[in-house]
Amino acid sequence: MQDLHLGQEIYVFFGKHGNLGIASLTISCVILGYLIYKTMTIANKTEVNTYRDFLISGLKIRNTILTNTLNIIVTAFLGLSFVVMISGAGAYLEQEFNVPLYIGSSITCAFCMLIIASKTSGLVKLNMILIPILIFFMVLLGIFFTNTNGNTQAEKSIKAIILNPILYASYNSITLIPVLIYLKPLFSTTKSRILSASICAFILILLGMTAIHVLRRRRKYC
Repeated sequence: MQDLHLGQEIYVFFGKHGNLGIASLTISCVILGYLIYKTMTIANKTEVNTYRDFLISGLKIRNTILTNTLNIIVTAFLGLSFVVMISGAGAYLEQEFNVPLYIGSSITCAFCMLIIASKTSGLVKLNMILIPILIFFMVLLGIFFTNTNGNTQAEKSIKAIILNPILYASYNSITLIPVLIYLKPLFSTTKSRILSASICAFILILLGMTAIHVLRRRRKYC
């Protein structure tokens, strides 16, 4: 679980493929940027308010069994992701600060509930604080590990440049699309959607490259 929070999935999908993985990461982030723009556009034009509405009105899926099945799968995935993140946060607090696991998880859960209760405005305000901090520390980590020597054997293949970007973007879109539907009032104009999608893609590329850079060197000492 800790490897997941350190960005191990970034290394698995992209980092171990060397320079080819950097290109693959860039492609994946561009795909995610397009998905962000397209989802916000569909959500605003069709006036959808839930993921089920998005499937029916946005994607034009008329099969009731299929829409219900997809809605259940995504809901279960979101619930499981929430549990995993709460557990991971509790484990991290226990390891780094000796906070008992159940207390750390409870604090994190309570914090999440406060954000949910504040609705869209609270989520936006939180991101305005956390995202710059996240970028700052990721860049610092990248600088810190710059002078170390890490050897990575690039696994060059068609999978690295074609399949991995699609798989990674698809995996992340499962949780991304429901959140974007919830935030649709903030992106009512085409200009705001294009700008937001472009900024998101750029930030993802920056953070992803920094994570790959750090993980390649960190694995040398593991």
